[in-house]
Amino acid sequence: MSDPVLLAARGVTKRYGSLVALSEAHLELRAGDVHAVVGENGAGKSTLAKILAGLITPESGVVERRGEPITFSRRRDAIAAGVGLVPQQLSLVGALTVLENYMLASPKRRLAVGEARSKVANAATQLGLEISLDTPAMHLSLPERQLGELVVAVAQGADVLLLDEPTSSLGPADIERLIRCVRQLASDGVAVGLVTHRITEVLEGADHVTVLREGRMVHQGPTAGLDADRIATLMVGERSRVSTRPPRQASADAPVRLHATAITVNDDDRRILDDIELTVRSGEVVGIAGVAGSGQTVLADVLTGVRAPDRGTVEVDGTDVTGAAARATRAGVAFIPEERTLGVAAEQSIAVNASALRMRESAFARWGMRRRRAETEHGLALAAQYDVRPPKPSLLTAALSGGNQQKLLVGRELEREPAVVIAHGPTQGLDLAAASSIRNHLTAAAQRGAAVVVISADLDELLELADRVVVLSSGRVTDDIALHDHDHSPIDVARLGRAMAHVSREES
Repeated sequence: MSDPVLLAARGVTKRYGSLVALSEAHLELRAGDVHAVVGENGAGKSTLAKILAGLITPESGVVERRGEPITFSRRRDAIAAGVGLVPQQLSLVGALTVLENYMLASPKRRLAVGEARSKVANAATQLGLEISLDTPAMHLSLPERQLGELVVAVAQGADVLLLDEPTSSLGPADIERLIRCVRQLASDGVAVGLVTHRITEVLEGADHVTVLREGRMVHQGPTAGLDADRIATLMVGERSRVSTRPPRQASADAPVRLHATAITVNDDDRRILDDIELTVRSGEVVGIAGVAGSGQTVLADVLTGVRAPDRGTVEVDGTDVTGAAARATRAGVAFIPEERTLGVAAEQSIAVNASALRMRESAFARWGMRRRRAETEHGLALAAQYDVRPPKPSLLTAALSGGNQQKLLVGRELEREPAVVIAHGPTQGLDLAAASSIRNHLTAAAQRGAAVVVISADLDELLELADRVVVLSSGRVTDDIALHDHDHSPIDVARLGRAMAHVSREES
């Protein structure tokens, strides 16, 4: 007789506007079973976990608790029903201890301190963890805070536990410790849902696995019999590199324009970037792939001089621009940030934004006075070249749609023919026409001799644009995959998936 289903999702669907985040997903969490849910960025993993935990209400489908439909109107309802959650973004209040955080989250109106302490201490003992109950969470190490979340959830009496990317901030030893805790919980009869992108954790810790891709369930079944290559292929899907761009201009002897050496960045006790090496030549487009939170944003900031690394250097055409954004700009670095609001001044006109990087040039300023006519003419020309609509230089940038703001930002950065382009999510959230236009401009920049780095969560975009793809996972480069022009056969999907999931070839 199979173990009872303690929590289930039956045909749940969740939309955000026109985006279908999750489509008719099914999941059963059984007592004593660890069920992993895997997929790449935007696959719907966290959405499914939040629906089960009562944080999100689906448009259709039902959540069942022990076979009976149930609706959680708030998170406390789920806690009271025995459904625990360890969220991806740590939720412990920093000024409070683990004990106080437990009391704060308790659905009980009255809870004696002695009773609370006993419950939390017993939960830590059950998990085999030694963790201070009386130290403010802000003074705990990152692994201790992550494990503290687990202790609080277990102390709440959960017989269903949902873990959303619980190892994202942990090192190998702490990951191993957490997997032991998860297996202990399962042996005690708890149903565990493990949301992760790390294939090694699935193979080592899970009994069953569900694979989501683009919001849809593409596989569900026992982990036994699967290997890393098969799971990676299911996560990423069969992809081909179908590109219409001309043969790449970069060659092995093309001059190096961007050279980053031993880039290491720490944040408190967490290593965000770990000894990153990156070389990009004139005419080359390098894609940076990886699941969210692998260090992409920090890497972009370091490469553009916005943030100084704890160790390492960044050079552009031989000039050291480490931690010096103004020097990087003078050296010819163009930056298209992940958030366009950081790249344009919304309350300034199209003309002002278009000319922002050229204010010191004599064509735009004379005797300390701005030349408004030159700004207007330049704004009009840039709007026409990059299809910014409406092409009205005096219009405030805030009045433009998101896609047109992005085209204005890209135009301003690329029209000066930079030496290096760092583009982070350059087409994120844009319609097909705007995205295609921006990709064409990035390709043209490389053809003019720029070294182009495109950081994107869209693998198809990287496969279309890039000469090679560098994969980041947990702040480390896990692979560097060359893509050859005019070769339209499927790429090594398993290799790409392994690298994104931080699995070495030996482990697979």
